[in-house]
Amino acid sequence: MIHGLITAGGMVSSGMADYVLVISSEMLSRHLDWTDRSVCILFGEGASAAVVGLVPEGEGILSFDMGTDGRFWNSIHIPAGGVVQPVSEEAIRNKDIYMKMEGKKVFAWSVRRMKETADISLRRAGLDKKDISLFLFHQANLRIIQCLSEKMGIPMDKIPIELDRFGNTGPASVGIALDEALRKGHIRKGDKVLLDAFGAGFIWSSAVIGF
Repeated sequence: MIHGLITAGGMVSSGMADYVLVISSEMLSRHLDWTDRSVCILFGEGASAAVVGLVPEGEGILSFDMGTDGRFWNSIHIPAGGVVQPVSEEAIRNKDIYMKMEGKKVFAWSVRRMKETADISLRRAGLDKKDISLFLFHQANLRIIQCLSEKMGIPMDKIPIELDRFGNTGPASVGIALDEALRKGHIRKGDKVLLDAFGAGFIWSSAVIGF
């Protein structure tokens, strides 16, 4: 979702488009082995959308950061179903058509990269953590969010939690958390919010948004 918002923001600010509709969705149930309790219990399904257009100065995307590290592509992946390993009877028998995840590696790198990218976006915006009203982290699991809270010195009451109701909805999770915060009135005029996510690839991104 954050990558899409950043791309849309660039298109609007450059004059390529007046408005851009950004949609992020995930349907992971079809890719899960429901006998693998280390993976299947974590994920949910969801979608989020946003319209990006010109806004007054001080609102919208104030800064951002993005990155990828392809060395860890197989830490979250589905072995079969692509060109390298097409779906076959053997792949189905070996359960290679389902998502595989190295939980400990993903945990360690997600915390590290999400902290780093958040610090970069804050620095580029010329802001401190105390200037941010809400930190909308990717809703992967509660331990990751709690670890980020501790390492970054952010009180948990500034980090909305939605995964207890929706699970890990992948790239849609930050958009869902943002929508929930707006609906509940937790974001007001003049607030600044940090969006921060991490995913398969590895890939990560963050953005500071002004309201």
